[in-house]
Amino acid sequence: MCRRDCLISFCYAQLSAQEDELDALAVQRTELDRQLAQKEEEAKRNNALDEWLGAEVVWIEELRGLSEQFPDTKTIELTQWSGNRLSQNAKGKYVARLSFKGVTYDDFQPVDKVIESMLEKGRFRVEPKVLSRNTGADRARFPQQFTITADIAGASSPKPTKTGRDARSSKSGPAETAAASKQSGSERGQP
Repeated sequence: MCRRDCLISFCYAQLSAQEDELDALAVQRTELDRQLAQKEEEAKRNNALDEWLGAEVVWIEELRGLSEQFPDTKTIELTQWSGNRLSQNAKGKYVARLSFKGVTYDDFQPVDKVIESMLEKGRFRVEPKVLSRNTGADRARFPQQFTITADIAGASSPKPTKTGRDARSSKSGPAETAAASKQSGSERGQP
């Protein structure tokens, strides 16, 4: 009889240990489910933020880039510039519209170069240029006026890239750092 009681006690102890482990696993599962729901909510916010940032246009960078297209103010000048963000509801590659006016000589080759440059960047969808007579105060110097309108693709601002010493210092590990400094020494003619 003692053996049977011992066996029952042993089985009861095993069953109790299994129930305790099952309870602990249930608590752990509840905690993991809570963490998963929190991470999913975080992922939704991050995706919405990524989408919003993808539609960002840094207008000062666009103006700087546009000003580079007008290097010779003897043949072409920018007179008016405007930029507007397109509707958030509009799904597509293009997130903003840039419109600018300028004046030039009777030769429209500089205007065509500006358009070609924009198209080469691959971020712009340029509408056909609109040409007209210049009615402004400088019409004697620049008899022709033009208008260019273009849509800008999202994430238009180029990300800064590391160059030179900054790129070498961002490498991880002493071997890469030593190789980078050895390379920079050999570039200066040092052993």
